[in-house]
Amino acid sequence: MGKHPEEVLSWLSSPSSLVNMKLVDVLDNRLPLPTSQLVTQNLVYVATLAFACLNPQPKPRPTMKEVCEEFLSRHTSLGIPLRMISLLQLMNREMHIGGKTKTCDV
Repeated sequence: MGKHPEEVLSWLSSPSSLVNMKLVDVLDNRLPLPTSQLVTQNLVYVATLAFACLNPQPKPRPTMKEVCEEFLSRHTSLGIPLRMISLLQLMNREMHIGGKTKTCDV
C-alpha cells in the first residue's frame, strides 16, 4: 500500500469506511495497476486472503492449511473489473471463487 499497516487496521475496525472503499484505493500507487487478467486475479486472491487473516476474531481467520489450499486452487475469472472490487467484498470473501484441486500438509 505504501502506508503504515496501522492505517489499514484502523480502516478495518470501522466497517462503515469499507463500504465505499475500493481495492484500487489501497494499492500502492507507486506501482502500476496490473494489465493482465491473471495478475489481477492473483492480486484479488492474495488481498482476499490477507484481509481474512486480519480478522480481529481468531475463529473466522483461515488456517495456514486453508491459505495454502487456496493458493493451490484453480480460479476462474473475476467477472468484474478490479476498480469495482470493494474492501467490503474482500472482507466478506465475496471474491472467493474457484474449487480446491490440491491439498497442503501444514
